[in-house]
Amino acid sequence: MASIKEYDKKSKEKLEPLKAALVESKELEKTKVKKAEAAKDKYTLSSSDAEIIKEKERTLVSQAELATDYKNIVVLEELASRGEITQEILTELGIHQPVETISIDDIRAILERREIIAAVKIVNFDLNYNIEIIPIPDVNKMYSLNILEKNIFDVPVFGQNEDTNEFEESHVLKNFIGPEGGTYNLIISGVAGTHYEVFISNETDNTHYNWNKVDEAKTYSNGDKYINTVAGSFQHGFSFYEGIVPALGREVIPIHIPTVTKETIYRFAFLPSSERGLHTDYGNLPMFGDKSKNKYPPYKITQLLRSSTEIKLEDSTLGVGTGDLVINHKPGSKLNSSNTTRGKYDITLTISPRKQILLINSNVSLEDISPSNDSTEVLDLDLIASVKDNVGSIKGTITLGKSSLRPCLLQIRTANIFTTK
Repeated sequence: MASIKEYDKKSKEKLEPLKAALVESKELEKTKVKKAEAAKDKYTLSSSDAEIIKEKERTLVSQAELATDYKNIVVLEELASRGEITQEILTELGIHQPVETISIDDIRAILERREIIAAVKIVNFDLNYNIEIIPIPDVNKMYSLNILEKNIFDVPVFGQNEDTNEFEESHVLKNFIGPEGGTYNLIISGVAGTHYEVFISNETDNTHYNWNKVDEAKTYSNGDKYINTVAGSFQHGFSFYEGIVPALGREVIPIHIPTVTKETIYRFAFLPSSERGLHTDYGNLPMFGDKSKNKYPPYKITQLLRSSTEIKLEDSTLGVGTGDLVINHKPGSKLNSSNTTRGKYDITLTISPRKQILLINSNVSLEDISPSNDSTEVLDLDLIASVKDNVGSIKGTITLGKSSLRPCLLQIRTANIFTTK
């Protein structure tokens, strides 16, 4: 009969924490075995297969428990005989930590968390997945070219003319600036440290923008003179702005567009980097170059003069009418938004032919108006035609909406209203 080893009181006190941990570990193992058995019910098996799997589970769990019991008995005996925790005991437990940094409470916690692998049926399945390519950071790349102020420029499109095979610009004028010009701000963005070159030209007089500051002599309304410093000016000779994208990834570059007395067109874009040995990637941003090869032409700034709308009788065989009405306005302004006129204007037009004049139609309609290209919008007419003393006259009001961008002519078709005998 095997003898039972007796331990003194001090050894028993040291063993108590480990015994408690061992009991808790066994209870945890039993719970996990029950969960494993419950998980087995998810599979449809024959009674014989289920019995075989149960037997294998019991065998594996029993072996694991015996191995665990053996290891813990070794630990208990070592602790009882030596009265201390050694590195060898930790190794027997499968705990690979320096003995100086671990306590009995730490050992208990490790044992509580240790799992026994449950014996369950192996499930084979196909896994479909996509491997995402790790993005490569951009280098030497520009992202955008813009102007801080709104509605300043248009983005033109070049297409090949089917008749001439020439590349031509095709776009509808939408954005523009006034004749007084002003200071605007280019916004350039890209990867920090990227070299770039931007270019602005006056297409009307073939000058290029020079960013050297210019002092202009100005005069106040009271007659006093002063010096105004502007960001730069358009000059003859090739010039461009060369910069490096700062750490923030964006740079603001002011430009000054002068006052003009005629309609003026400006272009701005990047310059091809290869011509100066740079390796900047401009992507689909606007570039100066051969139109036949350039898919992304320079952006366009249109500087318009003050516009006007003229309303008159159309010249005909009856003669030339009088009383023409000329309305001056800003390009594209909404005349019907005016608090003064609401877009309604009084009209008195007359015509005096040499022959006797006859009235064809006394009510003038919109169909009797002959507009020019890019004409001011006509919202309503209240015009009455009459003849008196061989003078044909049209009187009433006309209501206008959005005005033309450039001077336009609205003509009333005289031949639709009057004739001669």
